[in-house]
Amino acid sequence: VYAEGYWGVADNLQLNANINGDAWGIIFNSLRIDRQNSSAVAENGSISWEEVFSWEADLDFDDFLLSMFFPDFDGSVSSTFHSIGDVTEDGELIASFALKTTEGKFGEYQVSASGNIGPTENYIFSEDLVLRSDLVGGQARIRKVKFSWENELTWDTDLQLVDFNPGFLHPEAVGKISGDLISSLQWQGETPVGKLEIITLGGEMRGTALSGNGAVALDENGLSSSGLGRAEPVS
Repeated sequence: VYAEGYWGVADNLQLNANINGDAWGIIFNSLRIDRQNSSAVAENGSISWEEVFSWEADLDFDDFLLSMFFPDFDGSVSSTFHSIGDVTEDGELIASFALKTTEGKFGEYQVSASGNIGPTENYIFSEDLVLRSDLVGGQARIRKVKFSWENELTWDTDLQLVDFNPGFLHPEAVGKISGDLISSLQWQGETPVGKLEIITLGGEMRGTALSGNGAVALDENGLSSSGLGRAEPVS
């Protein structure tokens, strides 16, 4: 199958596919979409609507421009991963993405990732997801994370940083940070209740040395902290 078309702001799309199907789904040995220097390839894949909707495929994205879906976002992603997904009769989405290799460019920063991500209809979770800031060779290992938006926004995360450069998140955050952190946010009625526990912390940000440990808590009485170390300018 060969086709040309567009999807949203993504024009000049070219599709080549080798597919078979029946009344209950589609099996494709290969499916490739090209646009300029970007491509998306799916192999050994299947889509089924025998029950509700499900899929499985090996996927490879090369220099995939995020601006095709987010016009104001300056970045691109190249990734190889395996994906399995299912939509239940209740309309719930259950999916997993096993990232073998992922590299992205966000502005001037190069970031790579590996690990597992699982989105559902109401939350996204991950275990042992590793993010690397190739600009400085640092990494962030997310041992566990769950973000939920089912009612209000909540999260629970366990994070390890090793010489990590958070500058790709915000230009004012350039530096190298190492440490172990635990963070969570829940709601009690209309009151947010959260904590940031710094088990260990070291490194520097914008010329200021970071060290120590402690915790920051948020509850109905506002913010409170305990045991936080002092940051000193790097000499």
